[in-house]
Amino acid sequence: MLRTLIFTVVAEGRFLQNAKLPNIIFILADDLGYGDTMQASNITSSTRIPTPNMQRMASKGMQLTHFYTSPVCTPTRCSLMTGRHTGHCSVRGNGGLYTPIKDTTVAKLLQKTHTTALIGKWGLGSRENGGHPLQHGFDYFFGQLGDMQAFRWYPYQIDRQNESVVLNDMDIPASACMAGGCQWVNDVYRDEAIRFIRNSAAQHKPFFLYLAPTTPHWAKLPDVDLHFPTPSRYFDYEIINPKWPRDAQGFAAAVLAQDHMLGLMLDEVETLNIARDTLILFCGDNGMDLHRRSNFPFNDNGPLRGFKESLHEGGVRQVLLAQWQGMISPGSVSHYNFAVWDFLPTVSEIIGMPSSSLPQHDGVSLAATLMGKGRQQHHEHLYWEHCSGFPDENSYAPGWVQAVRVDKWKGIRVNKDSFFLYDLDTDMGEQHNVAKQYPEVVTNLLRAMQDRTENEAWPSSTSELKCCQLCESSDDYCNLRGNQYCPGYNGSSLKRS
Repeated sequence: MLRTLIFTVVAEGRFLQNAKLPNIIFILADDLGYGDTMQASNITSSTRIPTPNMQRMASKGMQLTHFYTSPVCTPTRCSLMTGRHTGHCSVRGNGGLYTPIKDTTVAKLLQKTHTTALIGKWGLGSRENGGHPLQHGFDYFFGQLGDMQAFRWYPYQIDRQNESVVLNDMDIPASACMAGGCQWVNDVYRDEAIRFIRNSAAQHKPFFLYLAPTTPHWAKLPDVDLHFPTPSRYFDYEIINPKWPRDAQGFAAAVLAQDHMLGLMLDEVETLNIARDTLILFCGDNGMDLHRRSNFPFNDNGPLRGFKESLHEGGVRQVLLAQWQGMISPGSVSHYNFAVWDFLPTVSEIIGMPSSSLPQHDGVSLAATLMGKGRQQHHEHLYWEHCSGFPDENSYAPGWVQAVRVDKWKGIRVNKDSFFLYDLDTDMGEQHNVAKQYPEVVTNLLRAMQDRTENEAWPSSTSELKCCQLCESSDDYCNLRGNQYCPGYNGSSLKRS
């Protein structure tokens, strides 16, 4: 039965090489700013966090400079899995353990032909509410189920399949963890991903690996004067400027650790001689977070305005790096508007899955752009919505926010009254609101903002921020999943309170 299915898929595929289904690796960094990949995206700056492997991947593959996600972690992950934008996806804010993923996932589609694995942060539900990765197309899961759980970089335990596994001694001092006294979860993910790739290659069956580390996202330990407690070995002072503030060095070390992880994945497929059989994609899930108010000596945003939680470009725009040796032209660049919800139709087209067999989705396939073959599909519009509990430092207050991009135009509506319009061709930094000059454009964008369905768990509201309350409470999270997943720090130790 499987042999017949693979034959049918290959026969219909337009992009397959040697009639062989490709392996697919998607690496999703956590809170990586647009400027953190500045070397890869050719953004000039006097100070940079070096990212040699991102630059290496860009030189061997393609940069997609207009690639959009969501303003916070979990809806990006929902869109990546389902091909649905935030106006249609079942999870529209952080807090997937409360409102689990419900739509058909790309993993479910690929499970017919690939071995599927999720290693890292999930955020889209648990077994108790029907949102566990194993219930949505993944053959293997090793990681952290929830957003709050993923804040812990040296956790007591994490999940493997349906069971919890102990990772660290709860009584180890936090400072000892940075010095190597316990396991850093991102190193664990790195090693597990390498094992999965090796085992899958040995079995000669195509695989789909969704690798979702928590770098360079922040985490805080009580007895360490550092918001980014990356292991000390990543503080390479030949690369990281020792004159930078300590927190800046810490964040730079987390970006370096992410870059190092990416490099090891690139090395592995080359060592196993499967680089010509493997499509690798890499980007961040949203814009930079904690240090947005800090005076850091590097420009994480590049030329963009806004941060995580914002629907300005700095909150939702990324550089997507794509590599597939022999299929994607080295050093190529695309400036088309694409989004994370394009992943599902893209891989479906690449492996030859008929479009009629796909679930309802909002994406377009970017296969023609990646491979340089055929006519590229285009979005009529890109849509976002977000219930923000935090003020945007630049333009709008907390509340219900929608945004739409149509070609060069970007519109942002706040609390269903204030409207901001930007011409991104001439104003990439969104500094000039031209809504009054172009009322017909505003009308068209407002019409596009109707492309959504109401969601009981994440309702649009101008008075109560109902969609923000659940996701912000770590106590509620721990009560739901059990305290062993959220050890409260007691003094300077990892011991649960």
